Amino acid sequence: MGFTVGLLSCCEDMGTCCDVCCCFACNTSRQWSAAEGIPNNCGCCCCLGSCFFPMITTCLLRQKLSSMYFLQENLLLTLLIGWFCSACSACQTHRELTLRGANPGGCCCQPRFSSFSLVISFFLLLLLLCVL
Repeated sequence: MGFTVGLLSCCEDMGTCCDVCCCFACNTSRQWSAAEGIPNNCGCCCCLGSCFFPMITTCLLRQKLSSMYFLQENLLLTLLIGWFCSACSACQTHRELTLRGANPGGCCCQPRFSSFSLVISFFLLLLLLCVL
């Protein structure tokens, strides 16, 4: 099984698409941190690496997610997508991480709430109002 979201379905989530286009280095850094189990964090070293070597960082990130989630994508395809479609690849990996519960967060545009987190937020607000 491959990625659950398509490579060219970037525009289905405009917040992530804008975030990748406006701040590619920070976005891929956040994705790398999320893949390491640190959600919503922008690591300085990975951010600098993405500034100077964006295609390499994208290829490494795709490879990491492929092995982490047992996605069937061969190395040649990973290299081609990472090299020639870096922005689309970054959108795809961001959405994949978000769907699998490892939320990378955003720099410019925070991803919208999932329905579950919206319900939890509503109940916490309701509980707070009842206590006051």
